[in-house]
Amino acid sequence: MVDKGFEQYLTVEQLASYIKRSKGAIRNLVLRRAIPYRKPAGRLIFLKEEIDQWVQNAPGKKLEEIENDLGDKESFKSSIKRN
Repeated sequence: MVDKGFEQYLTVEQLASYIKRSKGAIRNLVLRRAIPYRKPAGRLIFLKEEIDQWVQNAPGKKLEEIENDLGDKESFKSSIKRN
């Protein structure tokens, strides 16, 4: 039986699968200090909660922003058609 407390931690392999990147890409992010990590006793681990926050805060557009942009474009298009 796996302790529930350990489910919050990910290994390099688990993280690679979780965010769909290679293990080498994960290690590269660590070397660049571009991803939150821990290294107790020399073993690289990641807190799932921190990874989720890291992904949420990554540059890009959220679905809500895209939907708002599409709504604005539709409003603009319909206002042009009326004139």
